[in-house]
Amino acid sequence: MTARGGRPDPPFLVWKVRIFSVGAGLGLGGIFLDQALLIWAAIGVLGIGVLLRFLPYGAGSEKPDSEKPDSGREDSEGKDSEGEDSPGPS
Repeated sequence: MTARGGRPDPPFLVWKVRIFSVGAGLGLGGIFLDQALLIWAAIGVLGIGVLLRFLPYGAGSEKPDSEKPDSGREDSEGKDSEGEDSPGPS
């Protein structure tokens, strides 16, 4: 799956979203219930989400290379990288 602009999704994107959701829920619950323990747990969970940014790419995933040509992009004459005509907008 790719993000807008043809760039691949950042690694661990799904896990980052899940961890943020859990951390936000714990934080809001801690604020609502006035429980410092829940607030600190939320800070810890959100900190784990931040640490995911620094994990290296796994053995099965390839780090995106900005110099590698994108096979799905079209050139200026309406042909994709394999030289086949691509359908234009209707």
